[in-house]
Amino acid sequence: MLSTKRKQGSFWQPLFATLGVVGVLYLIAIIVISNFIPGSWEERGTIGDSFGIVNSVFTALAFAAVVVSLWYQRKELQSTLEEVQASERSHSESLRAQEKAIEALKEQTVALYRPYIVARMEIRESAKFSLIIENTGRTAAKKLRLQTDLDFVYPGGFGYKVQSDQGKLSEAYAFNNEIDTFAPGQKLFYHIAIGGYIREEDPDFQNHSPRFTIEAIYSFDGDERTKEVTVIDLRTFYDGFVDELRSDKALENISKHIESIDQTLKSKLAKL
Repeated sequence: MLSTKRKQGSFWQPLFATLGVVGVLYLIAIIVISNFIPGSWEERGTIGDSFGIVNSVFTALAFAAVVVSLWYQRKELQSTLEEVQASERSHSESLRAQEKAIEALKEQTVALYRPYIVARMEIRESAKFSLIIENTGRTAAKKLRLQTDLDFVYPGGFGYKVQSDQGKLSEAYAFNNEIDTFAPGQKLFYHIAIGGYIREEDPDFQNHSPRFTIEAIYSFDGDERTKEVTVIDLRTFYDGFVDELRSDKALENISKHIESIDQTLKSKLAKL
């Protein structure tokens, strides 16, 4: 705004100066003709005609003033146009920045509420390796398909011969059929190995790899498919310990308490 006022001042100052000079010269001419030229009005008129060149000068000065004003006006318009163009560029940059911010906000919202199909291993009682596939997101996964590159016999471990009560992981329903809806928090459990059978020195282990992948393909926003691959390496659990389950500990405490009550009753009955 300050620069605009300065430009406006630079436009009007030369124009006013030119008009002022023209006005002063015109007044001087009137004073000279009225006071310093004697005679009648006819004589003055005759003499005044000789000052026609002065009128030409005044006309030229007035024309020059108009030209100067037009030039400054054109310059002012050009400067205004540049300011408008700069303002448009700034507005466009601001608009693009807002669009990027909105897009980033949409991505954050999607990332916050979308489903996540996570595959992980847990060691449960009796050193059983359990494969858990869970939706840890906040929305349901639709048309879920599961795949694995390494087959297991469950319940059991590597190299087990399939019995009547056993099956292969690749033959499980979830790995052979499309799941229409996999809700948030929903889990799938598969006992795929026992700790004693996943060591490299085990002869049955030599034909299997301890490293495998679980692939989940699903959709959650329209028809676009999302693919998540989880790599699991059973060797991570080598030489580890099985965490004692709280239920086992509670049962042990109950058993001890029952034994204590039983002994107390027996001692009281013996006294009777």
